[in-house]
Amino acid sequence: MIVLASQSAIRRTLLSGAGVVFTAATSPLNESELQSLLTHLSPHDMAVTLANAKANAVEPPEPADLVIGVDQTFELDGNVLHKPRNKEQAKQHLLSLNGKTHRLHTAYSVFRNRQQVAAHCDTATLTMRQMSDGFINDYLATIPRAVLISVGCYQLEGPGIQLMQNITGDYFTILGLPLLPLLAHLRELGELPA
Repeated sequence: MIVLASQSAIRRTLLSGAGVVFTAATSPLNESELQSLLTHLSPHDMAVTLANAKANAVEPPEPADLVIGVDQTFELDGNVLHKPRNKEQAKQHLLSLNGKTHRLHTAYSVFRNRQQVAAHCDTATLTMRQMSDGFINDYLATIPRAVLISVGCYQLEGPGIQLMQNITGDYFTILGLPLLPLLAHLRELGELPA
């Protein structure tokens, strides 16, 4: 059995869309508390550490079951940005990202019998276009709820694509799950047909 240590709707959609049979479990890990202890790490290493911790924190139904932990960090100017708590913070995020390049580091870690058996971290680079204050206000008014579930206040699969000038990297990494390397690892581990 495969257990995804995440309640992320997009991650569940990506895995099930790829034909992977799994169950989803919420990691009991206090992510905010752990992040506060990891501020000395680079955004890349923080994503890796959090993915490992999430996978290791979930107790699978059977010890031989695979547990997949996933995490994504949002890096701007070398610092990790966190999800906005309200519309005002969302606007501040968009203003700070306006015309700038940021990176998304997405890591997964696969555990079996409390041992890591596979891991991967991928980085995508995104540059936002120069946006007017009027555009930002209209954008926030159009999708007020959606912007608060994403650190960068966008979803590329929706109107958020209008914020972008350039994207370099894997689409699945941006969505929050490096799917192709994960599928390769699941085949190597005998969980998917080769």
